[in-house]
Amino acid sequence: NFNSMADSIHDQKMALAEKSAENERLLLNILPASVAERLQAGERVADDLQQVSVVFIHMLGFTELSGHWTAAESAAVLEQLIDMLDEAAERYAVERVKTVGETYIAACGLTTARLDHASQTVDFAIDALGISRRLDQEHAQQLALQIGIHSGPVVSGVVGTTRFNYELWGETVEIAKRLHTQAKPNGLLVTETVYQRIDGQVDFSREQSVTSFTSEIPVYEYTGFHADDTSDADDEGAEA
Repeated sequence: NFNSMADSIHDQKMALAEKSAENERLLLNILPASVAERLQAGERVADDLQQVSVVFIHMLGFTELSGHWTAAESAAVLEQLIDMLDEAAERYAVERVKTVGETYIAACGLTTARLDHASQTVDFAIDALGISRRLDQEHAQQLALQIGIHSGPVVSGVVGTTRFNYELWGETVEIAKRLHTQAKPNGLLVTETVYQRIDGQVDFSREQSVTSFTSEIPVYEYTGFHADDTSDADDEGAEA
């Protein structure tokens, strides 16, 4: 009886350990690692962050895909694109906050402060445009991205209890959100704040403005040239 009880206790401990590991994996799929650790420690996660770059990426073409492909096929392509964006985000220290339908929301400087958050986010966005072009060619569909970036203070936190989300809010988030809707297909728009921070490393042209809560903010459009990356130009020359 004693041995049977000991075996039962051991089995229960193993089941609890497996359940805990599974819960941790699920948390890490939803939240940045440092946020997941704080939540597991019982901390209420809510932060005022002063220097963050927020990027909104809207994925065009999936509504049209759903009319020609099965739900499984269009979901597989969307999953492929999100996985590729996640891989690129990791290279540039950009963290995915969440996806909402066909919109991918991410930020740099959330869990680790970075002086180069604006340039890292712009580099990620340029990489994302390349990913979109490659995926469009692979599937022979009209896939494209609309991207908007703004830098400034944000509030971040985990909201909800039984079904929680990691959320960003504040004027910086709203401006980035508005900006991406104004971008052309496979276009990238940034605010003057971002443009000044990247200091000529990437070629932009003055385009328009976006309305904030208090004023009009100048907006710049990416023109396709990166001072530190000539790979696209080399590829085009090779194709020619």
